[in-house]
Amino acid sequence: MSQRATYLFAGGGTGGHLFPGMAVAEELLARNADAQILFVGSEREIEREIVARAGYEHRTLDVEPSTEFRRHPLRFLWRTWQAVRMAKAFLADLKPRAVIGLGGFASVPIVQAAYSKRIPVVLLEQNIVAGRATRWLARRANKLCLSFDETVGIQSNRASVVVTGNPVRQAIIKITRESSTKPTLLVLGGSQGSEAVNQAMLDCAATLQTVLDDWQIIHQTGPQQLDDVRATYARLGLNARVYSFMSDLVDAYSEASLVVSRAGATTLAELACVGIPAILIPYPQAIGDHQVLNARAFEEAGAAIIVEQNPDTMLTGANLSHVFEDLLNRTSRLEQMGVAMQILATSEAAGRIVDAIEEVSHQR
Repeated sequence: MSQRATYLFAGGGTGGHLFPGMAVAEELLARNADAQILFVGSEREIEREIVARAGYEHRTLDVEPSTEFRRHPLRFLWRTWQAVRMAKAFLADLKPRAVIGLGGFASVPIVQAAYSKRIPVVLLEQNIVAGRATRWLARRANKLCLSFDETVGIQSNRASVVVTGNPVRQAIIKITRESSTKPTLLVLGGSQGSEAVNQAMLDCAATLQTVLDDWQIIHQTGPQQLDDVRATYARLGLNARVYSFMSDLVDAYSEASLVVSRAGATTLAELACVGIPAILIPYPQAIGDHQVLNARAFEEAGAAIIVEQNPDTMLTGANLSHVFEDLLNRTSRLEQMGVAMQILATSEAAGRIVDAIEEVSHQR
């Protein structure tokens, strides 16, 4: 009897890294229902929750973010070395056909261990500017799967490169937009929330209170500001459903007429598949300014409008109010942005990545 095919997904920390991996895992299982899927990542609670709700097995490694290297270099190197040792034990036990690196600091030990054991490695890079983990691990990969033609920052003489697009889960791809008696504004600050996005939206709501009486709002705040945001909407008398975190955005996407969001690549890929126009507030401290570049690609395609995050939060809110009100006065532009979003969709990305995984697995 042949050994059960095992695929190990390395990395995580945020939904932006995990959800593309889950889209690829779905495609692997669609082709081989008996395949074993395992996610190995950090001990962050949000990561545990996302993987558990998706029904996959999850194991953790004691790893630290690369930002800790400068502050505690000896501790960082010691923990990384220990994590690589543990990763080698995982690999010896599981004997995966391939390791798929999802990005983030938690992907490093497993990919490094896979490289040392000559296990095929496929790396996914979601953003236009490659993250630190991808840049570090590129020389250890057999295949690099990029979301954008314009992706920069990667150098590897070993890996072949293919532009696949950013994979999106089938539950998102199959969404049918609902018609509602009230238009719906969806506000997303990323899986951990964003104080700046929250405050900009609340300032906008106060400025456009009368306009927003005709809307319903769905707002993901992150854990720190949940109560404050709920209280502010209640004081303004607005119809708002406020959550700390939504592990599954299918229902929210199906209702949304417009999104105010950060510019993480995975969120943008999902919005494109559903065809939801967006106002984007890129995170200004993202590595390599990648959120600004992600957002710019969508704005240049006519699918989104950028509102820069200003150090003066009131100015960010005022600019958001201006853009939002302008869109309400030009409903045809909203429709055009939705069409432009759908043109950017990469619904075949997961299949292309699984083709790449199968290719490197057969070359082993």
